[in-house]
Order: sequence, then C-alpha cells, then structure tokens
Amino acid sequence: MRARWTVALAMLAGTLLVGCSSELVTNLEVGDCYNAANTYEGQEVATVPIVDCEKEHTAEVYLVTTITGLASYDEAAVNDFALNACVEGFEGYVGVDYWDSSVDHLDFQYIYPLADSWADGNRMLTCAVVTVDPNGTLTGSMKDAFAAS
Repeated sequence: MRARWTVALAMLAGTLLVGCSSELVTNLEVGDCYNAANTYEGQEVATVPIVDCEKEHTAEVYLVTTITGLASYDEAAVNDFALNACVEGFEGYVGVDYWDSSVDHLDFQYIYPLADSWADGNRMLTCAVVTVDPNGTLTGSMKDAFAAS
C-alpha cells in the first residue's frame, strides 16, 4: 500500500474577502477550481482564489456534503468523517478508485468547519482533488478524467 497525504483546511466563520477572484469556502460548489497554496495545510482559511478549470489550477471541488452523526464538535471525529467521505466520493467524480495506482499523482484536501463555525450551525465538508507535486498543477477538469472509455 502506498502512502498518501491529505491536506485539511479549516473553515473560518468570518467573511474575509481577498480580491474579486476569491470565493468564500462556504460558497464552493462541485466543479469549482481554485489555487490552493501548500501553506494552507492545517491553516484557517475563509477564501480561495477561483480560476477557470481550463487554466492551470491546483484544486478542483468534487464533493460538498454535510457532516452527520456527531452530537457535538469533535475535531478528530470531523477529520475521520472527512477522510472517509472524501475517499468514497473520489471515484464518482474522477472516474477511478482513490487507491488506484493510475492516480498516484493525485490526492485530495478537505475543508471543514472549526468549533466556532460549528457552533453557528455550519456542518459543510468540501473535498477537492489536488496534485501531489508541490510544483505541479492541473489543467482541465478532473471530472471523469480517468473513467474507462
């Protein structure tokens, strides 16, 4: 079994806007492409820079879902939910199982609410496919990019 990495991004409850091409992470939708900096790992973010998927980008949203089954906020449980949901949703969007060796160059990152945002009712989880190459980018949509013809 190969080692995989996952970047977790924490959602801020605030509405920090950074330029007109940025989108609040709470407004991201399946199919949105953005440029995620490696420095996001474990950091709190409120916005990400949206780009056209046909242009170079580093992340593409493939799943937006609601975190369920938790009576109260528990970051470890939220992370477990996120990991499972993102792995399960990967194939339905990209077209191949997450663990398939043909996509060793891809991984995912996820965005989840912090405790303050959770207390305000936010239960949104967003999963995005990313490249594992810190200097690499994606071009074009990853939707069905590896689906059998």
